[in-house]
Order: sequence, then C-alpha cells, then structure tokens
Amino acid sequence: MERKLTATEIEVLKERLLKRKRDLWQEVRGHLRLEVDGEYQDLLKIPLDEEDKAVVDLKEETALSLIEPKKRELEEIEEALGRIERGEYGRCTDCGGPISVKRLEILPETPHCARCQARREKIEKKK
Repeated sequence: MERKLTATEIEVLKERLLKRKRDLWQEVRGHLRLEVDGEYQDLLKIPLDEEDKAVVDLKEETALSLIEPKKRELEEIEEALGRIERGEYGRCTDCGGPISVKRLEILPETPHCARCQARREKIEKKK
C-alpha cells in the first residue's frame, strides 16, 4: 500500500516542477530567438518566390516541431501545479489511487499511477 505524500515532499516536488517550468520557458525563448534571426526576418520583408516561401515554411515548421514537446510538458507541469493547489497531487486522475512517491520523484508532473499509465499505453498501442 502506497503512503500519502508529506507536506515536505509535496513542497520539494513543487519546487522541482517550478524549476523545470522556468527552464523550459528559457529553452522555448531561446528557440524562438534563434528562429527569428536576421535571415528569417529578411525573408519576411522581401517579396518571396515559391522557393523562398518554402524555406520560410520549413523554418516555421522546424521551430514549431522543436517547441511542441516543450509546450506539452509545460501544460503537464501547469496541471500538476493545479493539482497541488487543489490538494489532489499524488492521486491518480484515472483511478483515484495514490501515485508512488518514487514515480513522482522521477516524473513529478505525472497524473497517473503506474498501473493506469500502463493501461493507457496498452490502449494506445492497439490504435
């Protein structure tokens, strides 16, 4: 039987979530700054032929594909912080059972216990 998280454990995990959130935002800002460099801005200012438009589209798609996983992780972190504020952190959002402390130490943003996560992954594989 899993034990309930202590207030200290929750606070430590909350700080880890907040630090990861800050780090992710810095990474996203860095990617955006790189993608909005001078060359890219120059391409947007001049009339574009089809080849130039393709380069601009490729740069935009590349930037978005690099940012998308970070966006998802930021959303998961926000949801975990919300569960902390509501007093629901450490409980599986599927079955309501406790999420193991070890699992939360590895994945502090996880909303699912290992059993429910495995079930979700099994269902995903079948699709």
